[in-house]
Amino acid sequence: IYSLGLVLYEMFTGKRAFEANTLAELVRLRQETTPTSLTTLVRDLDPAVERVVFRCLETDPKSRPASALAVAAALPGGDPLAAALAAGETPSPEIVAAAGHTEGLRPAIAVACLAGVLVGLTAMIFVRDQVTAEIRSELENSPDVLAQKAREMEKSFGYTDRPVDSAYTFQYSHDVMKFLREPAARPIPADRRPAIVQFEYRSSPRYLLPNSFGSPGEVTKYDPPPVLSGMRSLELDGRGRLLSFHAVPPQVEKPPGSPAPVNWDVLFAAAGLKRSDFEEDPPQWQPLSGFDDRAAWVERAQPRYLRVEAAAWRGKAVYFDVIGPWSRPGRMETSRRSFGEQLGQILGVAFVFLMVLGSCLVARYNTKKGRGDRRGASRVAALVFGVYMFAWMLSSHHIPSAGETIMIIHAVSFFAVIAGMLWILYIAVEPYVRRHWPHAVVSWTRILTGRRKDPVVSTHLLIGLLFGVVWSLMAAIAILILKGQAGAGAEEVSIESLLGFTHVASAFAAVMPNAALSVMVFFFLLFVVRVIVRRERTAAVLFVVIFTALATLLSPNSWMALPFNFVQFASLAFILTRFGIVPSFVGIAVANLLVGFPLTTDISAWYAGPALFAAALIAAAAIFAFRGAIAGRPLFREELLD
Repeated sequence: IYSLGLVLYEMFTGKRAFEANTLAELVRLRQETTPTSLTTLVRDLDPAVERVVFRCLETDPKSRPASALAVAAALPGGDPLAAALAAGETPSPEIVAAAGHTEGLRPAIAVACLAGVLVGLTAMIFVRDQVTAEIRSELENSPDVLAQKAREMEKSFGYTDRPVDSAYTFQYSHDVMKFLREPAARPIPADRRPAIVQFEYRSSPRYLLPNSFGSPGEVTKYDPPPVLSGMRSLELDGRGRLLSFHAVPPQVEKPPGSPAPVNWDVLFAAAGLKRSDFEEDPPQWQPLSGFDDRAAWVERAQPRYLRVEAAAWRGKAVYFDVIGPWSRPGRMETSRRSFGEQLGQILGVAFVFLMVLGSCLVARYNTKKGRGDRRGASRVAALVFGVYMFAWMLSSHHIPSAGETIMIIHAVSFFAVIAGMLWILYIAVEPYVRRHWPHAVVSWTRILTGRRKDPVVSTHLLIGLLFGVVWSLMAAIAILILKGQAGAGAEEVSIESLLGFTHVASAFAAVMPNAALSVMVFFFLLFVVRVIVRRERTAAVLFVVIFTALATLLSPNSWMALPFNFVQFASLAFILTRFGIVPSFVGIAVANLLVGFPLTTDISAWYAGPALFAAALIAAAAIFAFRGAIAGRPLFREELLD
């Protein structure tokens, strides 16, 4: 690049940049002096030429243009991107990377963006503290404490044998959440209020090998199926009170003796209830396991909120369930969905099917035409696959048996399909974006070509961080308003990430591939709508309308969420079309981080660490991006400092 600058200097002026009689003198001149201005030697020379030549002759190689293509693009009339677009061709990733601005943000704008991120993060912590208050009020005990309580309960129920394997997780009770969202739901006393967050603990005389293909390696209440003798499961609320207990009796029993009466008081005490407050009632709910004794109780006091069903086999409890008006017999009926929810799900499935089919056809066409950036697509797909597998290894329930091989095969197959779909989406969408919205992939192509410290990349990173924080804050405020107006239940957070360090690390790792998939899906829809309507602004408007409608139909608050959804997706459309892939990806990743953990102002809470770490990570990334965006320029003009 330095040599190119010397050649260009002589081409435009007819003189050498440095005149010297000896090599030593030439080296000294290059290190200590600056060549004569080109505009002084040549009249009417475009000042842009001088700027380009002197950038090539910078003594610090880092200050020079990144490539000869970047030099050609910066010279007047030397825009390869404009030439390719004018010729109706799809510019190569290298041409796109060399196009556009090479400078970052003005210091004043960069300071405003950084301040927006930090202020937004602070506001987000306080708003989310209110949004998640209902859930956090139930998280009194850590999962390790709850697991120990579950083991002690098993022993108190008469199951003193040591299990071969055990697993636990947090789950939401969607029946409870739906009940609390009902405007006509009768008020429940504090001591009878149902648990939204439930802790599920399972133990087994064999290794627990999940069968679910959709989430390989995740042990749940019914996966693997509770069919082996000696399997037990307990559900506890966050305070450690028993909600339900199930055990599988022996398949073959010894000659029975006289079974001792079941001490139901122990199970009532584990549930935080007094048996004296209940009276017997005919049993109604059937357990899955075999039994030879059943019992049921209802509260003596009116109104009767709780009902307790129980069963035993040979004097040992095999079933115990605390039932309330929110309980639904899930094995008898399917969950009832509103017309809007059903329509939203149908449209969602249809959209996924059409997206898969359409992306395959477009990717095939681009591949035949030689337009697809296979190298970029392969790198992205490989990275997504590797990160997903890493996250799975951290959060999965691993076992030291041949079943682990089955889980690995399931995980590899599952994530390979996702990575393959991302590869197809990339091949289908990226050439079109490069052809019609090249500015949207400038920073992305610079990252792929190794220019990760480019000021434009840092600028887009800072804008993406600001977008993610503001987007999340808008969503949190909307949820807070809707809770007050529509009586909505708790706002869900990714409570699975609270199961320990490995689950936290897994949640952090999964943010990146999830955001990459979302960005590709959004750009693909923009591409499809743009092809249909042939106008960029109309396509952006239809994009906002489609996603606003889907989000509103799937929202538990229905049409009350419409204006908030519209604002969110309008801002997303603006970022997609104005700034492109990198800010959109970063913004979605930041939003996933901020809503994935229960942010709280109570830093002493056992679950506060991961959420506050996520906020600190975002703040550190904003400071890093700010420094790269100003590219070493002073924050204040020198004359002001003087």
